[in-house]
Amino acid sequence: MKLKNILLIFTFLFLLTSCSSKNKSLEYSNNSLVFVTKSYMKKQEGYDWTSVKFEKLDKNQTRVIIRSRVDKKRPTCTFDGIAYKKSKNKYISYTANANIVFIIKNNKLNITTEKNSNENSLYFYCSGGATLKAEYIKYNKKLDLTQLDNTQYQKSFFGKKVNFFVTQKDNILKIQATGLKYSKEPFIHKTKAKVFHSEIADINEDGNIEIYIYLKDKKQTKVIAYSVNNHLSATPIYISDLKYNKEAFKGYTGLDNFKISNNKLVRTFPLENGKTKRIEYKLIAGEATWQLKIDKIEIY
Repeated sequence: MKLKNILLIFTFLFLLTSCSSKNKSLEYSNNSLVFVTKSYMKKQEGYDWTSVKFEKLDKNQTRVIIRSRVDKKRPTCTFDGIAYKKSKNKYISYTANANIVFIIKNNKLNITTEKNSNENSLYFYCSGGATLKAEYIKYNKKLDLTQLDNTQYQKSFFGKKVNFFVTQKDNILKIQATGLKYSKEPFIHKTKAKVFHSEIADINEDGNIEIYIYLKDKKQTKVIAYSVNNHLSATPIYISDLKYNKEAFKGYTGLDNFKISNNKLVRTFPLENGKTKRIEYKLIAGEATWQLKIDKIEIY
């Protein structure tokens, strides 16, 4: 009788553990999670394949990096974006084309759109008639980097008159603007900090867009920004180091995030007491260049 009870308990625990493992779909290894198309298993036979990597930024945000095989031809699919947690297994990335949905369950990833009518937008990030919409399987081993597109970051922005193309490869950040009379050469930054997000806005509402690029450098986030000037040229936007403002810098230990909200550049970072400091910047014209000036500081 005792032996039967022991066996029953063991069986129950085994089943419980198995079920728990299946439900823990977002277990990050070193803050990253990797999925591949099934064709990856046939890569030695020449099959094309795509990988999706999630890099955890915080408990509610993850960076999504989609890359494809590149050793035999141009990459099929490329995507860089931020996805926001909506439920245990569901993340959404808000793009100009559509809201892209990532659903992770039972070690599988499905990519679709929030509205079925927008599914065609998933072709925009691929070439040769391919699409991001597919079923991907979790991959726990190291990917074959000799075949994978090693572009660190890539994103395109299309405005009414001016377009921006952002790429980072081999620690060189390149920002190319098109549609301008001047500023035809790309802006180049050599940096070991990794770009994880970028966005365009017109926070001073002068009819000229700005581009904001966010880079992770250890625990800190850096901003590189440019503003278009009368659709003729683009010039850098200056943002002062936080340490030069005592009120803003107080309690700063890094782990900051930036985003555009209500025509302001908003910076947030956690404080040791568990609260969050929020700093709002407005864009002003300085004597020699555009400047992001602190407009409001609050703690919540």
